[in-house]
Amino acid sequence: MAPITAETSVAEVIRRCPSARRIFDAALWRKDQPLRVVLIGTDFEVRVWEKLLDIPMGRLTTYSDLAARAGALSFEERGAAPAGEHGRIAVDPALSGDVVLAQLGRQFLAGNVNQRKLLVREQLKKLGLFSYLVRLLRGQEDKSLTKEVVLEHLAMLLPNEPPEKLFSTIVNWGRFAELFGYNKDEDRFYLDQE
Repeated sequence: MAPITAETSVAEVIRRCPSARRIFDAALWRKDQPLRVVLIGTDFEVRVWEKLLDIPMGRLTTYSDLAARAGALSFEERGAAPAGEHGRIAVDPALSGDVVLAQLGRQFLAGNVNQRKLLVREQLKKLGLFSYLVRLLRGQEDKSLTKEVVLEHLAMLLPNEPPEKLFSTIVNWGRFAELFGYNKDEDRFYLDQE
């Protein structure tokens, strides 16, 4: 059976999960029997969902108003993270109670370590911060920068995040994916391969 995705019709969702009828049939909505909801997404998406749940029945609002009430967006939330099922490992845990692997998740599990590194590298390059660092390093003659320069960029881009922790996370993921490297002895953060 194919997983339920954003393209699945409401009728098909209800056929496969009859309890979902309560979501789509307004005649079944009751204040004394609230619908339990599992919120899934980025931190920002969950904050938007929470604000959406605060809207009284019958009231209208705009997405921009919801987003404003949910708080400021981080660097990744400003559209830098990959969107859609292609950037997700798993989808659809809410309706069926099961985690269904998306195509990317199936490829990751089926691949050997080198194929997994390639998949992770391609996903990292789609993230705003990693993409920014790739472009920054490409602009350097030796495709490297000192840690101090990278920390300055991180502090500028994400002022509410600890730059040292970000740097460590970026280096660890970058090393695994063979995208970035860091030579502590030479104090060089460098582009490994693309």
